[in-house]
Amino acid sequence: MIPVRLLIASLLVVVLVPVAVPAAGQAFPAWIPDVPFGVTGYIGETEKGIFDTPTRVRSWLEFAELFGTEIEGLGAVAVGPAVKAFFAEGGGTAWIVRTVDSSDGALVGFDGGVPGARTGLAALRDVDEVSAVVVPGATSIAVQTAMITHCRSLGDRIAILDGVPPGDLSSVLAQRAALGAPEGFGALYSPWVETLYQGTPRTTPPSGFVAGVYARTAPYRSPVDILGSAIGLSTAYSSGEVDLLVPDGVNPIRSFPGQGIRVWGARTLAPVGDEMLYVAVRRAVNHLRESIDEGTAFSTSEPNDATLWTQLRALVENYLTVKWADGWLAGVTTSDAFFVRCDATTMTAQDIAEGRTILLVGVALVRPAEFTIFEIVHERSGATSVTARRETGARLLAPTPNPFNPRTTLTFTLERPGPVRLEVFDLAGRFVRTVVDSPSLPAGRHERTWDGRDARGRSVASGVYSVRLRAGATNDVRRVTLVE
Repeated sequence: MIPVRLLIASLLVVVLVPVAVPAAGQAFPAWIPDVPFGVTGYIGETEKGIFDTPTRVRSWLEFAELFGTEIEGLGAVAVGPAVKAFFAEGGGTAWIVRTVDSSDGALVGFDGGVPGARTGLAALRDVDEVSAVVVPGATSIAVQTAMITHCRSLGDRIAILDGVPPGDLSSVLAQRAALGAPEGFGALYSPWVETLYQGTPRTTPPSGFVAGVYARTAPYRSPVDILGSAIGLSTAYSSGEVDLLVPDGVNPIRSFPGQGIRVWGARTLAPVGDEMLYVAVRRAVNHLRESIDEGTAFSTSEPNDATLWTQLRALVENYLTVKWADGWLAGVTTSDAFFVRCDATTMTAQDIAEGRTILLVGVALVRPAEFTIFEIVHERSGATSVTARRETGARLLAPTPNPFNPRTTLTFTLERPGPVRLEVFDLAGRFVRTVVDSPSLPAGRHERTWDGRDARGRSVASGVYSVRLRAGATNDVRRVTLVE
């Protein structure tokens, strides 16, 4: 595995991929393939199976055959229900590490330094394709801190953490206060979920369900979705409790009449303001870096010269252009979305002499909203705008949080009838779309949906935009974030 270092600069995520180049060899590849993004590693007790040996399973039936389904008599961390939830929610591949018991020591394991000499969580170091790690039901700070450290040290996976059962507000917030993940390599979910396991209702940790949602959700999208195999929750959070949990980095799971049980949060444990505040950003970085890392590994058999550097730039630029077109990256053009460098500016003479090729990649990642397609921040131009608003009685409002609508409704109110114009601009001030242009609208509340297209009907990239309401003397502007 090629070592990778990750640097954050402004809105760019910079990926350094150092490649040691020994000698000439094979031809350049035509493209960079995507690495898998939904593979989850599970650590804990099972009915049977080989101890401390990562084993791949691709279905619940395969797991049952290799590891058994019985969980009575096992410790607190029995992986069976979590693995079943994973496959029920859309997961495709899991790696299972059976531990001797549910003690912190057995779960964290021992790293003997080489494959075959590792146990517990440490054994997953030998499985490169894992992109998420779950120790279902393990809520001790020692184990969860080890999970975050494991993911951070490898740089290609995220820890899905369970809140303490049953999930009361004070206990979960206390747990959160003891955890830290400044680079967003961990995400915490609560409360526990009720489901049927082998025909019997059982309250199980949320991590298995959430891992299934991760597996069916592209990394750049927020993993907020319905849990189809859930039948209840151990705790029902109120809206006020949710308002305390989410800003503190706890992702609640909630039940809504007629809408099912849903993941209602998409933050990592990174502090507010951190580049890796959102799960989608952390997963996207992991995926892009790992794909580029493995897709450029052929360089080890090529001469470390300008021909190689040119080929590497073209290869990565083509890969990122496709990602930008698919909505992974922000920016009106590809030059806004990413840069790729591999030349004498990224390597010293000593690097070149020692056969080290350094590829510098910068990507402008989309910052998703966890509850709504638009994150709106009210911007005032000064006292004049306040006066104008009072005179015309027009207001541009924030939308009601809803993570399940791929677009969001722009809402404004009018105290008196009058002409209204509602427009969208990008941050460079360029016109994007007119949403409302009416010579007269009646007083009251009005809602209009922007479908994410420009004036020519083309889909625009996810990113930050400005919405401007003109109504009489009012000129109200809010900044919004559009997320696919």
